[in-house]
Amino acid sequence: MSEPVRVQVGRVCPSCGREESIPLLWGMPGPEDFELADRELVALGGCMLGPDEPTLACRACGMQWGSDEDVEDGGLPG
Repeated sequence: MSEPVRVQVGRVCPSCGREESIPLLWGMPGPEDFELADRELVALGGCMLGPDEPTLACRACGMQWGSDEDVEDGGLPG
């Protein structure tokens, strides 16, 4: 990942109601992805990407949800 990553402001978790959502990365993670995950700036979804995988994860409760439109609308700050 080359752009800055941080909590997705305004992305309220549908399970716990907290504003603690972070991007959920799919595919084979690289060293930088592991570092970001250790810092709880992203969540790692797995290596196998299906057609309707969630794109956001809650740091508070672990819920995974969202679609590509959710991330595009709120976007990763650039």
